[in-house]
Amino acid sequence: MIIANRTLRDIAALLGAGLIVWGYLAASTVMISEDGVLYIERAQKVWSEHETIFNLREPPGFPILIAGVHKLLSVFGDDGLHTWIRAGQLTTMACGLAALAMLYLLGRALLDRRSAFWGVLILTLLPYPAHFAVDVLRDWPHLLFLSAGLLLLYRAVEAEKGMLFFLAGLSSGIGYVIRPECAQLLLYGAVFFVIEFVQVLRRRRAAASIWHYIWMAAGFLLVFLPLAAQLDSIIPYKLNQLFQTPHRAFMTIPVYGDSAEVAAFGPGGFGRALTDLFERLCEDLFYFFAIPAAIGFYLLYSKTSAERHKRLLLGMVIGFYTAALLLLDMRWGYISRRHLLPLTALACFCIPAGAQWLGSRLHRKNARAGFYCVIVAGLAIGAAKLLRPPGYERKYCFEAIVWLSRNTAADDVLYTFDRRLAFYAQRPYCLYKRIPKRPVVPFNYLLATSPDALPARIAASVELCERFPLKGAKELLVYRQLDH
Repeated sequence: MIIANRTLRDIAALLGAGLIVWGYLAASTVMISEDGVLYIERAQKVWSEHETIFNLREPPGFPILIAGVHKLLSVFGDDGLHTWIRAGQLTTMACGLAALAMLYLLGRALLDRRSAFWGVLILTLLPYPAHFAVDVLRDWPHLLFLSAGLLLLYRAVEAEKGMLFFLAGLSSGIGYVIRPECAQLLLYGAVFFVIEFVQVLRRRRAAASIWHYIWMAAGFLLVFLPLAAQLDSIIPYKLNQLFQTPHRAFMTIPVYGDSAEVAAFGPGGFGRALTDLFERLCEDLFYFFAIPAAIGFYLLYSKTSAERHKRLLLGMVIGFYTAALLLLDMRWGYISRRHLLPLTALACFCIPAGAQWLGSRLHRKNARAGFYCVIVAGLAIGAAKLLRPPGYERKYCFEAIVWLSRNTAADDVLYTFDRRLAFYAQRPYCLYKRIPKRPVVPFNYLLATSPDALPARIAASVELCERFPLKGAKELLVYRQLDH
């Protein structure tokens, strides 16, 4: 009872901290990300063009969640642009808060209470993960079902309960509908199945081991099969493209609204990919916490050496994401900070142990005071970045957005490098990464940041009608198509 009460108090404290800080960030958001715009545009088609979202490169789970939350919000307000934005933010934030509770329970099961509580608290207050939690992004919803699945799988292996294996598979299936990487839980289950099968052969209980994995697969298939029936391909897009011959040039396919674009790069070196991975992880940890995280990882991983299931599960998750992110960088040439959120969460579990070790060196007579000094110093360093409104660097764009909404017709097509400009102005658009010599689709207005970026053929067919200052010495230039 005491342990249960302490667990509830810890979860309540974590949820309270998340609700306060993330609530402030959500309310002060200046502009959502480009990917957030894309997910909202897909969510807007869930009820009217539901067949369309099943033909995209990504599973439709996150847009469906946004559409459901928007349906609830529209009961109490209008159906305008800002309601869609708030629905997307609320979806991500609610999943993020639930993920905090799941991560705490997972950390407590695999490590200890202090590592779980302080690790999740630090994760909640790190600038980049906190900003991801109030943007319209699927990384926190993915982490919710991944952490829930990992917790259920670990408990299932411990208790040897078929129903827990089924629930772990179900969590993997629901997570797959949001991000295909959640299918990794089936891989982990297969590894435990092989280990358990070899062991139980000696006791002639192999049938029980087989049924455990069947239960897990059944939970996954319960969600996956209805989705697979709607999809053109059951193989995730990036996995399908991973080993195909890459093209070195940009390929842009602009369409109205839900723009599809492919930027394929030649394969890069392993060393560069490893450097990118290390840099992004340090950025997520705001650099300061990278040192205690590294120290804590060594201390905790060596400590769990006697607990095979814990060590194996942690090793598989770290190995899977490290390999996946390295392949992503080597094939497509980029790693985003938000892609590292699961690894960042695991790294945060290691920070308390590392901070304790560093604190004992800072205050030999009072290691506890040293521990708090390290934690508070790290959070204080990141406080300014944490409390800065998300999208603040894009505040200069709103003058242009207001001009576009007032001086263009509702059906005028914008040819733009940033879909957010058209989204907030509520205009149809086509997207470019690099302005081609001849646009694929007709447009009425062209948005650029430099006249030098315009090919000669296009420069002769447009006229500059307005310019707006951006951050630094840059400008946003608005050109009107002379032919229209």
